[in-house]
Amino acid sequence: MPFCPECGATVTDDQLSCPSCGKPLIAKEKKEGFFGYLIYGIIAFFIPILGYILAALMKISRPKTRKFVLIISTIGLVLYIVLILLIVYIGLDLLVQILGGSILLF
Repeated sequence: MPFCPECGATVTDDQLSCPSCGKPLIAKEKKEGFFGYLIYGIIAFFIPILGYILAALMKISRPKTRKFVLIISTIGLVLYIVLILLIVYIGLDLLVQILGGSILLF
């Protein structure tokens, strides 16, 4: 049986506030930080498969970050597919000439 974190009175699971002190019993959700979004976004964009794995692991714990990671992973994956199709279609030599002679591939 749970207890009130403020006064220690016994409360039931369905109560929204403590009957003794009146303090709300609903836990506040933690805000997800900017750096979490940034780090997960960078990983998800450059390594989309790892982004999908991270999103699967954070299914319950961080729903907003999970949605962000899924969107960024999908964008990264689409861009990689477009780049590969572009290389196949116009050829790698022509692509290197268009980009000015220097290109880093994977």
